[in-house]
Amino acid sequence: MGGEYKISVVVPAYNVGEFIRRTIKSLVAQSIKGVEIIIVYTPSEDNTLDVIGSTIEECGDELNGKTIRVLKERQRGVSVARNRGLKVARGDFILFLDGDDFLHNLCLGKLFEMCVRSKADVVFCGFDTVVIEGGKKITFSKYTDSLYYLSRPVVGLKALELYLAGSIWPWLGSTMFSKEFLRKNNISFDTHLYYGEDKLFIIQSLFNADKVYNVKESLSYYVCRLDSASKKISLRRYDGIRAMFRAYRYLKLNKCPSEILKILENYKLPLTSYYILKLFETSDMYDEFVKHYDSYFLESILKNYTPVYLNLNNLKVYIGIKLYLSKFRNLLKLYWSIYDNTISLISK
Repeated sequence: MGGEYKISVVVPAYNVGEFIRRTIKSLVAQSIKGVEIIIVYTPSEDNTLDVIGSTIEECGDELNGKTIRVLKERQRGVSVARNRGLKVARGDFILFLDGDDFLHNLCLGKLFEMCVRSKADVVFCGFDTVVIEGGKKITFSKYTDSLYYLSRPVVGLKALELYLAGSIWPWLGSTMFSKEFLRKNNISFDTHLYYGEDKLFIIQSLFNADKVYNVKESLSYYVCRLDSASKKISLRRYDGIRAMFRAYRYLKLNKCPSEILKILENYKLPLTSYYILKLFETSDMYDEFVKHYDSYFLESILKNYTPVYLNLNNLKVYIGIKLYLSKFRNLLKLYWSIYDNTISLISK
């Protein structure tokens, strides 16, 4: 450590003209200096590039110890953009933030301080899920509503176990990684996945980490917007399942302990399958979905559902799975509309 930049923040920018000004502003407002902001722009259908330019111009000389670099990437895909940013990053630590999400002004400073103090390879903080209405931030859910913090630094395998079990959630936009650690372990984003690539990246990172810790505050904001690329229903959403199978294969090839693999088999894979099936069942894409994919295969995975922890969310999923397998579709859809209509992080 000790270079010009302490932190590099990689921001993929595609069709986020309505939001990226707030994202950039939140990064410029960070209390810590020595931050490199790498915006990787992919040709968009809106005014994203214009907004990036006008926001940088608006900041002028008030970058507060930050540097902004704009890279143009013709190949589409958030994984391509993130990998491009990771490749050229000059900071000692890396955080990946989507172009519609934003940070509390103390986020980077507190994550960096904890990285240095704990000497952890991966450090995360809490995050709140928010909805933007009329330019105002409305909190939809808080991290501590259903998730927990680590009470002390833990080895990566323990953090992985807790993550797969749904106890902790180092979301990509709330997690800082040692750049040296990522490069040493050859960890990057899978460009063949359109969804679930972030979870695969997190799983690989936790598995290889010597130490993982957290900052016990919500300092990052995941913006839920139904019109985003990650929310549009397409057959590519099946990649969420593919990502989990690739994670399983990666862990097994690298001799991950069997008790962790069992959590992936009996909880994470069935949970992801449930959300995928629910997504298509409640859209007008279901007929198209069953033409291309074996829904019975996913149903067979559902039968393995065994939550590690008993909580309200897992109970809702358990009831939903039982109703799904019983084939009472009308009752199931009524249940979904009334009791199980929460926002999931399947796409982020």
